Amino acid sequence: MFLQTAMENLEDFEFDQLLNVIFIGEDGVDAGGLTREFFSLIFKHTPIFENSGFAINSTLLQNKTYKTIGKVVAFSILMGNQGPRCLLPQFTKFILQNAQPAVGEISDEMLTGDVLQALKEIDSLEALNVSEVFEKNADILESAGYKKMLTLENKKEAMLAIRCHYGFYRFLPPLLQFIEGLKLHGVYKLLMQYSAEATEYFSRTDVKALDVINLFHPSFSIKPEDKELEEIIVYNFHQFLKKLERGKISTQWLDMETDLEDDVQLNTGHFLLATTGSPAISPNIGDGLLLFDHENLNCTTVNTCAPSITINQTKYMKEYDFLENAFINIIVCAYGFGLN
Repeated sequence: MFLQTAMENLEDFEFDQLLNVIFIGEDGVDAGGLTREFFSLIFKHTPIFENSGFAINSTLLQNKTYKTIGKVVAFSILMGNQGPRCLLPQFTKFILQNAQPAVGEISDEMLTGDVLQALKEIDSLEALNVSEVFEKNADILESAGYKKMLTLENKKEAMLAIRCHYGFYRFLPPLLQFIEGLKLHGVYKLLMQYSAEATEYFSRTDVKALDVINLFHPSFSIKPEDKELEEIIVYNFHQFLKKLERGKISTQWLDMETDLEDDVQLNTGHFLLATTGSPAISPNIGDGLLLFDHENLNCTTVNTCAPSITINQTKYMKEYDFLENAFINIIVCAYGFGLN
């Protein structure tokens, strides 16, 4: 019930005070990590984002849900958090520069399967099947505002109308309402003023392993034998992050919404979500620590607020496979973050 309860609370929230997040049934005082998790979950589960763009939904428009999420995005940026980071660059460009994408910038991933099929059929139009193709795709042509009868001579014009409408123009009502929400406390004006820097708040980004390595600084022991073991563990930890970046680690992940298990390719975003509460390195995250407890035989623990990772079971963590399994468990099974 996260999304339902979150939206109910946000409807009454004035966005003029600091956010203090409490997850029912979970221990923890919000010192930044819970807030990062809250924003991450909002951006992941809100119905306004769909297929790296915006969902077309009249109910969401009527309820001004796009505007509300726009306010949440603006507020998260003010609090030093990460933003949704899920949109195609064409949408980000319009939001931050008020620039509509050129026809050549409307990629196929902005179009649905039925629209792509219609474009393919119209492009291969022949004199013998003009009527058949027109009747089959009449609804798509009409929705795109193309009122002419389809002919061999105007098929390129028809395809252009379809691509522009379905690739961009139909998203304008959600986009404009979302932008209205971004105007909270003057955030939108600043975002447009620094559009190049602001792009990372909205566009899909892949976190590099080196960025994560630079985030978590190891705190080595004074005793030489302990430090030697810790250096091996740090090396294994770095190898694990590089494998994540290359997409070389997969695991079974249970989706609580569908109750189905899927084989998921893990990435550095999954790791950061489990260790900091955000799938990206938020501006408000300070330097992280990699700590070692040579006496503790419990599983490795994480503090998302600090952030810090305390490596336990150190005598086993010198074996790479053991370390990899330990961190996969943190990502997939960690209370509050994993879906398993």
